[in-house]
Amino acid sequence: MNVSGVSKTISAGNVDMNRKLAMEILWSYLNDASRFRRAFKRDAMVNGFSAEFFASDHRLVIQVAGEDEFDLLKILMGSFSEMMLRRLGYKVRLVSSEDILLRCESVLMEIYEAMYDLQETRSY
Repeated sequence: MNVSGVSKTISAGNVDMNRKLAMEILWSYLNDASRFRRAFKRDAMVNGFSAEFFASDHRLVIQVAGEDEFDLLKILMGSFSEMMLRRLGYKVRLVSSEDILLRCESVLMEIYEAMYDLQETRSY
């Protein structure tokens, strides 16, 4: 998917639209059989918790936050649901919609590394 020119659409007034676009772009890659072998499900329930993207074989949960939400969600990384998922052995990654729109290939590489434990836990 071509995302050139996407940065022109990013603005404070388009936060909701940017998040939806970012999620569609990310899903188009995560659902691609050649890249991720269709390892991910969208809008999945993981031990009673909602996950925007989930790769069960890799025990990896991906959550996407809009620009306004990102700082707040980053603070809440120690939230109850994430803490419980981590205690149950899941890896949880938070990705900002802005990062997906502006540096998608880097985000995809970080997700791939997380799937195969090629990186230390890092915050986006």
